[in-house]
Amino acid sequence: MNCKADRGGDLDHLDWLALRSVRSVGRSQPMLSQTAEYALRAVVYLATTYPVPAPNHVVARDCNVPRDYLAKILLGLRENGLVASQRGKNGGFVLTRPADKISLREVVDCVDPVERVRECPRAVEEHCEELCPLHRFLDSAAVEVIKLLEGQTIAELANGTPRTFPHLV
Repeated sequence: MNCKADRGGDLDHLDWLALRSVRSVGRSQPMLSQTAEYALRAVVYLATTYPVPAPNHVVARDCNVPRDYLAKILLGLRENGLVASQRGKNGGFVLTRPADKISLREVVDCVDPVERVRECPRAVEEHCEELCPLHRFLDSAAVEVIKLLEGQTIAELANGTPRTFPHLV
């Protein structure tokens, strides 16, 4: 949908600016942060090597993630109990449980959780008690994303059998 078409409807000018701020010039912003996507790439990769540990440099190379950045992400996942690290010649990172017991939400929540809209960022007095229509909609969209992440396991992605949601396409 082009930007001119987005301007129609019941949005006032400030709502339009708030909606527009979530876009970059010429393309939409990703639904998840780059950190969350890197974490998901790494955990899906580790599911394919489970229960054998994979060294950070191998995961970084195969997942196309900067090595130092991935090291920080994996340490965060370790602190949250999703992966374990093993030192030594055959060391690396390994999932702490089978991939069919890990949801995408668990991974995302460890590094950069999907944020719900708790208050209207416009700070309009009338919106203190209840979200405005735009932010109520954006909050409900965030809830749906959270539900989708909860309903998908790492194993389904690693096996190439992710669930599809045709009603969302």
